[in-house]
Amino acid sequence: MKMTRPQLIRSAAVALAVLVAAAAVWLQFGQTDSDPGGTTKAAWISGETEFGGPFTLVDQTGKTVTEADFLGKFMLIYFGYTFCPDTCPVGLSNMTLAMDLLPDKGATVVPIFITIDPERDSVTVLAEYVGAFHPRLVGLTGTAKQIAAVAEVYRAFYTKLGGTADDDPDEYFMGHTNTAYLVGPDGKSLTTFSGASEPETIAAGLKKFVSLPRFSEALAGDEKKAN
Repeated sequence: MKMTRPQLIRSAAVALAVLVAAAAVWLQFGQTDSDPGGTTKAAWISGETEFGGPFTLVDQTGKTVTEADFLGKFMLIYFGYTFCPDTCPVGLSNMTLAMDLLPDKGATVVPIFITIDPERDSVTVLAEYVGAFHPRLVGLTGTAKQIAAVAEVYRAFYTKLGGTADDDPDEYFMGHTNTAYLVGPDGKSLTTFSGASEPETIAAGLKKFVSLPRFSEALAGDEKKAN
């Protein structure tokens, strides 16, 4: 649907509000722009700040999944919504393009998109949306309560904002953090990346963790068991 000029102006204003809200959350949780390794510009979580935990959601095939289904793989999680006009498409593109810059196309990393708008993002909508970005991108949705719970454990901010100039109740924007969360094969938090980071920057940060001996050895052991 093509937006009218008033809608575009409203969209720009909402985008600005989202950035301000995201910046506030960024500061609240103590994230910085420094990289102790000096190789990327990723946002690194301090040792005192952790994220992640149990969740129960539904993927784009209609299957119920939990955090346990992803143990043994790195999870790179982005919270957003399919009706997002700009921030989410850019963030997801950067995140998924980074997959293809990794050895073996990032086979040990599972890119995940969790909607913060379950009211509109059904399983069918998610399936079409994630398929447009990457063949391995997993889309997750659930009830409003389930989404609120997973967002809380990942320290992800979101809020429902005003609608478009048409005042159509089904056409509204969501404010949310523009962040990708990296979780290790053991289910523990590792770091975050800004959704605005270039794919090369994200790939460099991912490669650093994927190549750590404690992870590479464990992953190699899992592959041998599978064979």
